[in-house]
Amino acid sequence: MATKIDIPCHCGSKSMYEQCCYPLLVGQVKAKLPENLMRSRYTAYKLGGYGEYLYRTWTKQGRSGLTARELDTRDRLWLDLTVISSLHTDVQGIVQFSATFQGANNQSIQHRETSLFLFENGEWKYDKALDIQ
Repeated sequence: MATKIDIPCHCGSKSMYEQCCYPLLVGQVKAKLPENLMRSRYTAYKLGGYGEYLYRTWTKQGRSGLTARELDTRDRLWLDLTVISSLHTDVQGIVQFSATFQGANNQSIQHRETSLFLFENGEWKYDKALDIQ
């Protein structure tokens, strides 16, 4: 996927995209923390075209019934991301965030989620939403 990389990252981290989410999305590195993975997954959804990345970074039980092709489509115009809290142990993490997308009539809609991440086979994976508001 051709995307300009010398810009601020889409995930709202205040880092440059080429040093933040881009290396994760193209498989150069793995997420060091659940929050890094969550930010990169938000970026993948925002940009679209990263279905394989989204599929690969989901636990097997979490992605049940989904395909990389389905995840490849950009179905919303995501506007911004705010991480509310993030904590982890060696084997699981919880990230609470708020993401805003553009709805009908250009209305901003807020999606709040508390997500569970698991450390499997040497890398963090998104498992499921524990709470969605």
